[in-house]
Amino acid sequence: MAPPTSALGPHRCLLNKPSRSLYRGIRSAPRPTRAAAPAPPHPRPRPHLSSAASPSWQRTFSTTHSLSRPAHAVQTHDNATIFALASGRGQAGIAVIRISGPHTQHIYHLLCRSPHPSSSSSSSSSSSSSSGSLPPSHKLCLRRLYHPHTGELLDHAALVYFAAPRSYTGEDALELHVHGGNATVRDTLDALADIGLPSPSSSSSSSSSSTAAMSASLNVRPAEPGEFTRRAYTNGRMDLTSSEALHSLITSSTSSQRRLALQGAGGAQTRRYESMRSSLVDAMAMVEALIDFSDEEGVEPHAWTSAKRAARAMKRLIEDELGLDPSSPSPSSSGGAGRRAGSGMGKRHVGEILNEGVRLAIYGPPNAGKSSLLNALADREAAIVSDVPGTTRDVVQVDLDLGGYKVVAYDTAGIRGDDETTDRIESIGILRARQAVEAADLALLVYPLPDLVAAPSSTTTSSMPILRPHSYGGEDPDLVLLNKSDLVSDPDAAIATNLLSSRIKGTGTTTATTTRIYTGSTKTSDGLTSLLSSLSDLLEAKYGHHLSPTSSSSSSSSTPLVTQTRHRFHLLECHAALVEFDALASVPDDDRVDLVLAAEQLRLAARAIGRVTGLDVRPDEVLGHVFGKFCIGK
Repeated sequence: MAPPTSALGPHRCLLNKPSRSLYRGIRSAPRPTRAAAPAPPHPRPRPHLSSAASPSWQRTFSTTHSLSRPAHAVQTHDNATIFALASGRGQAGIAVIRISGPHTQHIYHLLCRSPHPSSSSSSSSSSSSSSGSLPPSHKLCLRRLYHPHTGELLDHAALVYFAAPRSYTGEDALELHVHGGNATVRDTLDALADIGLPSPSSSSSSSSSSTAAMSASLNVRPAEPGEFTRRAYTNGRMDLTSSEALHSLITSSTSSQRRLALQGAGGAQTRRYESMRSSLVDAMAMVEALIDFSDEEGVEPHAWTSAKRAARAMKRLIEDELGLDPSSPSPSSSGGAGRRAGSGMGKRHVGEILNEGVRLAIYGPPNAGKSSLLNALADREAAIVSDVPGTTRDVVQVDLDLGGYKVVAYDTAGIRGDDETTDRIESIGILRARQAVEAADLALLVYPLPDLVAAPSSTTTSSMPILRPHSYGGEDPDLVLLNKSDLVSDPDAAIATNLLSSRIKGTGTTTATTTRIYTGSTKTSDGLTSLLSSLSDLLEAKYGHHLSPTSSSSSSSSTPLVTQTRHRFHLLECHAALVEFDALASVPDDDRVDLVLAAEQLRLAARAIGRVTGLDVRPDEVLGHVFGKFCIGK
């Protein structure tokens, strides 16, 4: 089969005709700011290329050659050198003050310059008190720090100089490890703030005059929140996903959050996105080659088929990750969120779940002991407990750390049949309880054991709606606590447990071996240790494989794609473009496919993926794929 052409005819594939897809709008694209290079002594005239006589790829390549975000050109924003306390505030043994920017070396000389170089101080300490030469990069050294204006000794400190670009920000950087007393930290920060300001008292000495002149000429200011990391991103030291992972690592409160953040900080998440983006750029290059180079011998015969296969595989991957319905042409931004939506959890939303917390819904009939269980889990009085049924009317939320996982536990109103209550407020609480179970990642049913023992063995499950959570949630509970075991004998408890097990097995969507049933008492705390241990094991079994110890250096497909709401938004953008591409590619006659529109949809999809990490699709990158894969112009 001949390579497909556009619906407008074969002239769209002629070599000397300008393409309307790959290079549309390139000349208007903004270019990054670069330092002006010195002009050569005898500049050569640039050759003139006629747009009418040269192919579109050649005209574009001659005008477009820069990256969307240069990885090596250091960007310093307002040319200021910034400083901030990098360690936490409060009294400590050591405090770390970070400095970064073009004037870092000058600041070092100002702080470490002895105000009395000819004083009678001991020669043994002169090497550590005088500025001398700049210390070697990445080497810890001891220095005395002085106020740049007054010459007052601030501290005996350790410092590390990081030469650009091998620093966190990609700029020259300096870390001051000073004693962590509040006064020392405050005075050192004040001294840095005074740099760039004129000296309050002019001195007649040449040394003081030169120091003041050097200080007043520097642009030094306190850093804005996140500015060090922003400069690291701007200078190509990290991408957006790594920046977000770093923030998550700093703010992590549980082991699972730390492990997930290390994956992103180690680049595993970035590698997954870059692999996806590269696949889409490959597919786009194939379509572009069919548009501009269809008459060349180097074009792969099955390029169109390969492009369709790659795009559809990417579409399925996103649908699996977000739990989207493949038959839905325009999925909502919720992505089918919820425990009971779609086909199981799998890897769907796992990054968001681990970051935001596993939602655990505690539900059951009134006066079953749900609030008492929540208080036991939280180890505090988080919910009101009383003997009056229906005390809890709303959803009570408590954050927990269970087995290293952040768990958001919800205590819900007691659920009973619609015909069992006439209280409008209680009915609203029951509705919210059912919604909490439907949206939960894990469901824990609390049921009073005495009520189960008292029920006749012939009682059908339809007469006990609380044992049928699938009637409003879709699945059986993950855990069951038969509470108030202190009021029931052991033989009766065993019989009741077997009865409940058989009913869940016969009515739910899971088997009895999946739902874990425990007996205990929130009053005496009997059985709660086993329940907590089982809950921790369940969390590890469900989410632990996404947090393998070696995943920080691995590009395994188990690494979650979505850890932030922003990631979901851009993946949905990509999916929408791939849906449009699939519609274009589904034309029965391949010769009638509009390749220009198909390539544009692939470009939109690749750009959406690139926005996750902060990279865009560069025209020279696509040209590289075209030349490298199709051997054009042999």
